[in-house]
Amino acid sequence: MRINVYNVLYCIHFLMRVGDKLMIQPIGEDRVRHMSNVAAYMYEKAPDYNLNPEYMYVLGLIHDIGYIDEGENHAQYGSQLLYDIGLRDTDNFSFNTMIANHSSVPDFEMDWNNEEHRMKYLLYEADMRINSTGKLVDYDRRLEDIYTRYGDSERIDICTEVVNWLQKYEKK
Repeated sequence: MRINVYNVLYCIHFLMRVGDKLMIQPIGEDRVRHMSNVAAYMYEKAPDYNLNPEYMYVLGLIHDIGYIDEGENHAQYGSQLLYDIGLRDTDNFSFNTMIANHSSVPDFEMDWNNEEHRMKYLLYEADMRINSTGKLVDYDRRLEDIYTRYGDSERIDICTEVVNWLQKYEKK
């Protein structure tokens, strides 16, 4: 499967800009910067993980699309939204599954020989390295950013576990 990046970008732009007309919340500028910079980070790092930069860019760009809904579970909502507009898992790439699971603690032992594991690792890494306003930060600054916005909540606990998992498998 070859992804037409321009069609995906058009769909994302459409959803982000006209959400209010569809009775959904448009995504704010800070979230757009976060998503764009996660995409750029993933594109840049993809060769280091032996991954397709174009696929990684699209995955990074759409990973938080579920924030167009005000509900708590943006990952599940985003996955369903992408499915509904026709972007579905294939034998070659599991967009929906990765989006659905990106805001939970990884439940697998990292296998660097497994392409899907490398994709998930890169998505977690990028999401935890790009803060809420789109700036590249270290893990500690990102956790501070999340704590400032959400306080002592399940979200900060999950993010702390994700960072611990990333550091456990970090390539030296």
